[in-house]
Amino acid sequence: MIAANLGWLFELYPTHLRATGAAFVVNAARFVAFLGPLLSGAIISRFGGYGTAATVVGGIYIVGLVVAALCLGTRGRPLPD
Repeated sequence: MIAANLGWLFELYPTHLRATGAAFVVNAARFVAFLGPLLSGAIISRFGGYGTAATVVGGIYIVGLVVAALCLGTRGRPLPD
């Protein structure tokens, strides 16, 4: 399932680092994701509402989309060795 969704990720690394690089990126994102509920609770308590927390946490997805769009494409190019 992950390979189908993140197929482009594997192509960014040379063959000898492909599994390590992809695993690092996927698991680093999971490690950082635990901050979401903690930050949401802190934002709700500080600003007093769910709307602000939803906006801030939702902005993280926009940042992720922008970063993914800036990654190098490999269509039509040979994969790194």
